[in-house]
Amino acid sequence: MSPISIDDDQSKFDYICNVSLKDSWNGNGTYDVSIINKDYVQGMPIGKWRITKAWISYNWGDSFARLKMEDEYGNETCDITADNQSGSARGFHVPSLARTIFTKAQEIVRDYPNAEICSSIIELHKSQKDLNIDFLSNCLKRSKNNGDEEYVDSIAYVLEKLSNHLETYNKTKELLKEQENQRCKQLLKEIASDFKHVVNELLWHT
Repeated sequence: MSPISIDDDQSKFDYICNVSLKDSWNGNGTYDVSIINKDYVQGMPIGKWRITKAWISYNWGDSFARLKMEDEYGNETCDITADNQSGSARGFHVPSLARTIFTKAQEIVRDYPNAEICSSIIELHKSQKDLNIDFLSNCLKRSKNNGDEEYVDSIAYVLEKLSNHLETYNKTKELLKEQENQRCKQLLKEIASDFKHVVNELLWHT
């Protein structure tokens, strides 16, 4: 990305990225990141994929650069987080956040065969983060000395959380198994290893 002013000659650029403040209120807000070509067509191709939407949102504590992409089959991804920085209380750098959108888009095209698998793995990573292994293991530890009934209730709670995560894992696994290529085989190994790590961490902590 090369920064230019509104007075500069834009005809020599294939694509123009414009970052503009969309809304702002009490330390919270959104920047719209529009990407257009010489013919003012919205979006930018990255390989056979295309960035369809990009934006930067912020609050007091955090700021995030996010995007959506469309694969070569016309299917759109879920929201993808490219990067995050501190929020409006400590300050953040809009240009550097905008740049990460394009870096992340290149990674998506490199790592995923289609939008559905990309979205499913993002959902799986979110599910794993939401598990909060430290909280679950502490829940079991605290209940051990509070009687069998409370301990069993805690086990049931932990198993329910793991079951929800396993459901998301199985959905992703089936999508990957449908694809006969090396990228999907590698992704399958990675998500299986991550799930094994989650279970081992829980067992080790308890």
